[in-house]
Amino acid sequence: MKRFLTFFIFLPSMITICLAQDNPACDPDTAFVNSDAIVDPLPYVNDTLGEGLPDACVNTPYSKTIFVHPPAMFNTGVLILPVNSFQIDSVINLPEGISYTCSTEDCLFKADSVSCIYLSGTPTAENTEDVYELKIFITINAGIAFQATFPDPALAPGEYNIALHPEGDPACGTVPVLDIEPTPDWISLYPNPIGDFLNIEISADRVPVSNIRIWDQSGLLVKELPVDGLSGLQQFYLGELPAGFYISTIQTKEKVYRSKFIKS
Repeated sequence: MKRFLTFFIFLPSMITICLAQDNPACDPDTAFVNSDAIVDPLPYVNDTLGEGLPDACVNTPYSKTIFVHPPAMFNTGVLILPVNSFQIDSVINLPEGISYTCSTEDCLFKADSVSCIYLSGTPTAENTEDVYELKIFITINAGIAFQATFPDPALAPGEYNIALHPEGDPACGTVPVLDIEPTPDWISLYPNPIGDFLNIEISADRVPVSNIRIWDQSGLLVKELPVDGLSGLQQFYLGELPAGFYISTIQTKEKVYRSKFIKS
């Protein structure tokens, strides 16, 4: 299937939009705020890590928030420089009918703070059913300016894809059997941050867990926990893992649930 690459590069006057009434609150997950990750959701790296972006359907409203947390320091490969801000320059290859806005004026995101990019709109019938691979172009202001993109092999590896389905497609009204979802309240992971041990507690009246995997933020599977129909409380030793930001995927026979935690 031929891929149509539709590029949208907005001038500052077109993206100077503050929090509109139809935009959700810029309220990220606590684990993300306290981590070294720069974006949330993480781009897809493989079949299980990285929430990526939800599918879209023609003539169906679409909405997704991407949280951005510019770091305090930026490694150029030669120097480590203090960051002043990130400037979102453009988001390219959005399906026709979907556009982006920011939670800050001029899409200027200050260092060591969390801001939001909002993707929203209704894909039109002018689009071709396809997978649209998004790129977010940014300028890193660190005394001197550096150009970068998300996803990026060093900053946030993986892909940001929007799979677009035609109107009436079965995918527009169903959820895949193994859809990846945020961890529900009947699954508890604590403490956060963790030290050497991670506690996972599953309500006894819920579906048993078949496997639990731990991934680092680059998409590498770092540990698979020994479970066999886990239910109730179980403690796992993770003392060998270096400090950092991690994602767990918890699989039942119906779904895969994702949770984030920090290893101190």
